[in-house]
Amino acid sequence: MMNNIRVDVAFSRKAIRLIPLIFFFTGITLAQAAWHPIDIQDERVLLDPPHIYAKGNTLYFDGKIDEDTDTVVISLIKKNNIRTLSINSIGGSIVPAMHIGLFIFQKKIDIEVRSVCASACANYIFPAGKNKKLAPDSYLLWHGSAHSPKSEFALNYGQEKITRKQFFSAPEFIEIKKMERDFYRAIGVQYKIGFCPQRLTDYHQRFPEKWFSYAEKDLQAFGVKNIFYSEGPTKWLQLMKKNGVIFANHCR
Repeated sequence: MMNNIRVDVAFSRKAIRLIPLIFFFTGITLAQAAWHPIDIQDERVLLDPPHIYAKGNTLYFDGKIDEDTDTVVISLIKKNNIRTLSINSIGGSIVPAMHIGLFIFQKKIDIEVRSVCASACANYIFPAGKNKKLAPDSYLLWHGSAHSPKSEFALNYGQEKITRKQFFSAPEFIEIKKMERDFYRAIGVQYKIGFCPQRLTDYHQRFPEKWFSYAEKDLQAFGVKNIFYSEGPTKWLQLMKKNGVIFANHCR
């Protein structure tokens, strides 16, 4: 069960590390017991460190996005003339994901989602691809961003002696929010895509799992273009709903 955006807080060298942590049941189930669960069977999405390798002009990525992932991914793309990033990830660290997204946007690299692209993957990597490819059983899931309402953050302070007010007013956190706005401006996508339904007063009732996705028309309204569904958008939408995914609408 995922109740909030869970982040670890670490002030070090004037940086805040924000690492979304996801709570899982057996089989990577994301749900509350009273609701039909999203049951992700492919546990490779949790690999940490991730498994990353090049084959031909495709870079394969399975696992979490950690603090060094951007360096590895960008290096392999440069060395192997990569044209497609085939990804399978539950998400991870915000800043490395933005670095990857901006690089693949600049290099006009395609994105292929195999099993899952969630959290930081959906926020920053999927929308940055030149062409975005989804199979009928490819999960595309959001659950917030750096601009989410403060009430949606669950902070794991560790050894840090700070209050929630200090965290949200910290220059480092403000800088990450600025980076996020600049990132979306650069790729031509509206920054509200990551947290849009969280602004609803009945968000917790309408989205009890705290995960959400978007249909093709809503993605396009946000500025996410060139989406290719291997068996069509209608079949993808139907299967995702059958599998427990709740869909949000575009907002301004």
